[in-house]
Amino acid sequence: MIKTPTALKLTYFPIEALGEPIRLAFFIGGIEFEDERVHWNDFGSIRGSLPFGQLPILTIDNKTVLCQARTSPSPILRYAGRLANLYPSDPLEAALVDQVTFGAQEIPEAIRNTMSVYDKEQKRAVREALVANGPPAGIVLRTFGHLDGLLGQTSGTFSVGDKLTIADLFVFNMVAEFMTGHWDMVPESARIPQPFANVMKVYQNVKSHPKVVEWYKIQQKER
Repeated sequence: MIKTPTALKLTYFPIEALGEPIRLAFFIGGIEFEDERVHWNDFGSIRGSLPFGQLPILTIDNKTVLCQARTSPSPILRYAGRLANLYPSDPLEAALVDQVTFGAQEIPEAIRNTMSVYDKEQKRAVREALVANGPPAGIVLRTFGHLDGLLGQTSGTFSVGDKLTIADLFVFNMVAEFMTGHWDMVPESARIPQPFANVMKVYQNVKSHPKVVEWYKIQQKER
């Protein structure tokens, strides 16, 4: 039996991105947590004290801190998934969830790698190349295709069968970032990955999940 901590504090920026799947996992699982959102202007003052100098971090019982490097799979999301019963105990099922999550992670990571390009026209060109139809197709489009094929191997409601997992929350948030224009200078035609029916099926099924609907109603009221 997994021991539930008495205090959890998730520290991240006031955006969705890496933090949102974790927030959703806790909320769906009924796990109480403090949702600390650090303003961009305050990040510099705490960066030196952070493992890897990055957010998110999760503070457990006011002492243990989980963190993640930007390019690594999220130990925080997997931990949240275990607490919320959104991560399988069966080793094979867990590996299948990881397969989706880690594969999908290549998409936002490819775009995050362009954040250091400060010239607007150069950034626009780089991001357009990432989502280009080709030939050759950009890496984001290719990865969407690979992910869609992977998700098509199951006939269930979600990524790995009919049970909601952290893989679904990750895919949902990733697609939402494209659809809402979170990534600037990505052509509008690339913001809705409609050709990828299996990806969109997971997105829509998570979006309509009662707890997800409830979460966003709460967020709307707090804005």
